[in-house]
Amino acid sequence: MNLSLVIEPSAPLNLQDSACQTYGCRHQNPDNCRNNSIQNACAFVRADNICLKPTARWAKQYKKLLKIT
Repeated sequence: MNLSLVIEPSAPLNLQDSACQTYGCRHQNPDNCRNNSIQNACAFVRADNICLKPTARWAKQYKKLLKIT
């Protein structure tokens, strides 16, 4: 696991973040993520470092962070 891709869920938004994807992994515990290392879904194995399957809570957190920025 590339630890530089582990990003705190409360960290400021990245340009590639959206309600349905994140740059890097914003999971509280990436080792327990059911999509960890799944090709074409997990930031740790994608060349662009985008997680296409963030947690269900991510959309709510994204909206919260969007208001802060």
